Amino acid sequence: MMTRVILSVGLLVLFAANGHAQDVKSMVKKACGTDYMRFCAAVPPTGDGMKALQCLIDHRKVVSRKCQGALLAAKESQEGARVQPGAAQKPRNNWTSQ
Repeated sequence: MMTRVILSVGLLVLFAANGHAQDVKSMVKKACGTDYMRFCAAVPPTGDGMKALQCLIDHRKVVSRKCQGALLAAKESQEGARVQPGAAQKPRNNWTSQ
């Protein structure tokens, strides 16, 4: 549960950031369009799209592999943006453990 909250907040920061965030958002939108219609059609894709994104995250175990890859890439992109220059990164992959 805590991982989901952290991921959601992290992705919110990611999508609220710069042009790179727009690229990631477009990637998720393209990769997850079918999954959105299948699992999240009742969630309106309005505003910044965070409710729709949260729905996809909530369904990450059942969405397509393509969508899972895009969500994971968005998460990793966001984590990379938070790392301080020169700081050692400890590999983390708790994406599938939740």
